[in-house]
Amino acid sequence: MWAHTVAATCRAAFSCNVRAGLASIVVARAQAVARIASDAAMATRLVGVAAIVLLIACANIANLLLARAVQRRREIAVRLALGITRGRLIAQLFAESALLALMGGAAAILLAFWAGLLLRMLLLPGITWAGPPVDLRVVGFTAGVTLLTALLAGLAPAVRGSRADLGMALKAGWRSGLGGGGATRLRAALLVVQAALSVVLLVGAGLFVQSLVRARNVDLGVDAGRLIALTPRPSAQSGSDTLPPAFDARMAEVAERVRALPGVAGVTTAAISPLLGEMSGPWSVPGRDSLPRLPHAENYVSPSYFSTVGTRIVAGRAFTPADRKGAAHVAIVNETLAHAVWPHEHALGQCIEMGMQSDALPCTTVVGVAHDTHEMNVVEPAFMQIYQPLAQQPPGPVRSRSLIVRATGDPHRLVAPLRTLMRSEFPRGWTVRVTLLEAEIAPQLRPWRLGTMMFGAFGLLALVVAGVGLYSVVSYSVAQRTHEIGVRVALGARARDVVQLVLGHSVRVTLIGVGVGCVVAVAAGTLIASLLYDTSVHDPLVFGAVAAVLLAVAVLASVIPARRATRVDPMDALRAE
Repeated sequence: MWAHTVAATCRAAFSCNVRAGLASIVVARAQAVARIASDAAMATRLVGVAAIVLLIACANIANLLLARAVQRRREIAVRLALGITRGRLIAQLFAESALLALMGGAAAILLAFWAGLLLRMLLLPGITWAGPPVDLRVVGFTAGVTLLTALLAGLAPAVRGSRADLGMALKAGWRSGLGGGGATRLRAALLVVQAALSVVLLVGAGLFVQSLVRARNVDLGVDAGRLIALTPRPSAQSGSDTLPPAFDARMAEVAERVRALPGVAGVTTAAISPLLGEMSGPWSVPGRDSLPRLPHAENYVSPSYFSTVGTRIVAGRAFTPADRKGAAHVAIVNETLAHAVWPHEHALGQCIEMGMQSDALPCTTVVGVAHDTHEMNVVEPAFMQIYQPLAQQPPGPVRSRSLIVRATGDPHRLVAPLRTLMRSEFPRGWTVRVTLLEAEIAPQLRPWRLGTMMFGAFGLLALVVAGVGLYSVVSYSVAQRTHEIGVRVALGARARDVVQLVLGHSVRVTLIGVGVGCVVAVAAGTLIASLLYDTSVHDPLVFGAVAAVLLAVAVLASVIPARRATRVDPMDALRAE
């Protein structure tokens, strides 16, 4: 019950996050729309996950109520013999389960409030919230779910308990046990449902864990962990979106002041900061009528760019101060472009023409090949990249310049000094954006991190609930079969045989549940396939690990009842009968 309420709180929180995020979009519109859609899709999946946990809890409670109803059959038979109607008896039994559900719903409201605050703090920091995590809508929704839970978990045991056979139930020596009958099959079916739904949640958690690990291990081509980008722009009141003439000379002076700050390991200048955008223009290769149909991006960078951002030069050389205005035009291309344009040749020394062919620009010689980098997203298709010296950028309006700073330690400590320095250098009529590049990556990893945390938390909860349910049912089974176990021991059964008897039932039920759960997880994999990264929804490693974990939990849940069964004294069991 509370799991469903927490999921409802998560969904409302994500909606707030989407509304707040729309006010601060600073990247391409397509990227922002994709991120919002991903959050909405994840929120929807989490509601489904909470519903699965609710069903597991209902199955568990129904199983316990069935066992309790079986234990009370003699009491129920006496009530029926004294003249109580079956309808009134069903109402009484259902009222008991409804009372449990209402108590659970009240606890869920409190837990949802605390969990909502925790989720806001951990997953959605920096957002101003208009109200508390739990409002009247959540309370009303929880009340409805509580009544539904009472109906799901309590109606079947109530109806089942009211069907007691008066003759059999009133016999002094009659015992129910778990060895046969409709109640036994129903309880076993409920255990199978719990195990199957637990498999679905744990498989989802495993898939998201793999996606998160693989997304974190993506080679971005830049060492973003300690990079800070400083991007000054004319304010909207200035009436111009272009930088003034000789701005590069001013940026060079600012770079020297930044370099003198304590904790700065390196500074470089670029037209576009890595991971914060891209620019492109026409280009061609002499003698080639067509080029590979891949997206491409360009950037103008200073000689220290590659060493500062951590992009490797895999062939040739980086830019040097000699690559200045008036010198021979040079360029560095990335590996994707080199392999796509010259698959059977060396890229070094090749000629490319930057700009429209009608511009009659001089040949630009490739002097180096750089490792592939990501420009906008952690996950993005391969594209071709061309770097040119900042000093050789063609004349014309300049709209973007960024200082990229590498910190020696924690980059957060540099943010305040850098803001102060940039305010002094660009006082009025300017806005300066200070960006931690690692912070730009974190929101892109959020869907996988959220999926890992929420699927993992709900999966663990489902595992605990299923384990407790299995332990309770096995313990009840041992208690009800004390006479049978005593007879077996009296006839020569050893402790190992008794343990196998108890464990065999729980392991068989769990194996059936695991099989059903794997089939359901494979079928439901398409619902989360779009949220995964580089991970198959049919990953055998995940399915195998989940099956092993669930079987281990089944064995652990049955160990204590099995040991108790081995200590049954056959004489005491026979006397009790």
